[in-house]
Amino acid sequence: MNGQKIWTTNAHWADWIFCLVRTSSEGKRQEGISFLLIDMKSPGIKVDPIYLVDGTRTPMRHELNQVFFTDVKVPVENRVGEENKGWTYAKYLLEFERGGQAHGPRLRKASGISRSWAQPARCRRTALGQPELREKMAALEMEIDAIEMNELMFYSSLKTGDAPGTWPRS
Repeated sequence: MNGQKIWTTNAHWADWIFCLVRTSSEGKRQEGISFLLIDMKSPGIKVDPIYLVDGTRTPMRHELNQVFFTDVKVPVENRVGEENKGWTYAKYLLEFERGGQAHGPRLRKASGISRSWAQPARCRRTALGQPELREKMAALEMEIDAIEMNELMFYSSLKTGDAPGTWPRS
């Protein structure tokens, strides 16, 4: 296998990587892709960090990378499913990519803690007495409402047997 994959989160820590690779140029473009699991210790793999604008240069602080593959040998048993059907498998996985994490309750709790810090019991003038802060807190609450709604839609679609990636989105 030859090529590169960019914006790969934590590739410098990974033992394995999955890649969608072109294995055929016949038929529709989506049909010529296979899904491979690749051992990151395989000869021919090079990981280069992508440093962001904060200037961080230590391996402990960066998280994005580009991965280069030069004549990497991947055993056929590391292919997921049938050859040239990788895009079909990837589409299914993408339906679940943004769901199932339940961040809403943790965000709601953190927001409540922040709100309680902003209105100390014994202060005459609270932070929430400032219109700008009240507006930002209200906007935060609306964002958390939207996250919770998306999460509820995700779980509802699983319960009814629908694919989560097919919800109508506006």
